[in-house]
Amino acid sequence: MANPEIIERVKELHAELKDDPTKQDVAKQLEVVLLEPEHAPHYKKLSDKLLALEVDHPRLAGSIQRLVNLLNSAGL
Repeated sequence: MANPEIIERVKELHAELKDDPTKQDVAKQLEVVLLEPEHAPHYKKLSDKLLALEVDHPRLAGSIQRLVNLLNSAGL
């Protein structure tokens, strides 16, 4: 299940994205993960959205890649 480091990265990325209207779909998926951190299917949806966002928003690439790597290493 989700480890504290993953949850912390999700919170950090959510803080960066929550006020940007062009990234609301990802911010909402991050909120879903924060509401139900033990529900593994949320992480797959989040990974897919993050990878798509990374291509379009290179400024966030570092934060996104760290979170994706954590999710992958946790098997989520």
